Amino acid sequence: MTISAEQLAADREKLRQALIEFAVRRGRVTLASGKESDFYVNAKQISLQGDPLLWTTRLLWEKIAPSGCEAIGGLTLGADPLIGALCLYSAQVGQPMIGLIIRKEPKGHGVQSQIEGPFRQGLKVALIEDVTTTGGSAIKAGTVIERAGGKIVLAVSILNRREGADKAFAEIGWKFDSLFVRSDVDAQSFSF
Repeated sequence: MTISAEQLAADREKLRQALIEFAVRRGRVTLASGKESDFYVNAKQISLQGDPLLWTTRLLWEKIAPSGCEAIGGLTLGADPLIGALCLYSAQVGQPMIGLIIRKEPKGHGVQSQIEGPFRQGLKVALIEDVTTTGGSAIKAGTVIERAGGKIVLAVSILNRREGADKAFAEIGWKFDSLFVRSDVDAQSFSF
């Protein structure tokens, strides 16, 4: 299943508008990175709705498919719906991928795993993140994968806030890309 450039451009604009309408807010908040900001993006407002999730999945797939990865992984919770959607989509387009959900801490019972999914040594993984600020969440997930014997081939997010992630990924040698940057959605954001 090939998506035309015109369809991808339409998906991108619809997703941008959905981010502005549902996910982007102004108001003082503390981010996962610990930084305070007056610009907040809750991309789960997008990834937990049918049409926006479909647009997101197709756009992320265009970035992931050429990478040679075999799996899609990320830190729970923001990456969970994206990983599920991408695994389903990858099977539909004939390039099935494995999904890996990385726990913030090892499980406290059973085999105490931190990686959920059919992980194996040498697996090439694309990291997925909903919103990237400093890159800390994706780096945490990727470090768990690499310590277990996997290989990170790229990291991709829906939105790059442009607050240090680019530099952090470059310093560890991971390719990084995003569907949008803050300036794509900032001008029209609403208050809490």
